[in-house]
Amino acid sequence: PAPAGAAPWHQGFVRWRDLNVPVIAFEVLNGENASREFQQVVILSSITGSAQLPYYGIGVLGEPRLAKVKIAQLEDLEGAAVGQVEFLQVRYAGELAVIPDLDAVEARIAP
Repeated sequence: PAPAGAAPWHQGFVRWRDLNVPVIAFEVLNGENASREFQQVVILSSITGSAQLPYYGIGVLGEPRLAKVKIAQLEDLEGAAVGQVEFLQVRYAGELAVIPDLDAVEARIAP
């Protein structure tokens, strides 16, 4: 569970590699009203190299999978509105996908 008084996007912690890794609700951090129930947690390595936040988790639905994507396979949805922590919205393999702005995410969740 999240600590008392935590921000609404903070979903608590998961133990990973002997560390307590904070788990966030991307949708709430992005300005949406409520997070969805997540089934899995994806662990990300901080891109800022912060010693205080070396890893964090994002709650996701379904089973994450690795995909090797070439830029030519992405359709830029030019002019599509992006959220507070989104970099770009694209279409990939016929589905809407969001490229997160990890700099913005980490700036918002930094301790």
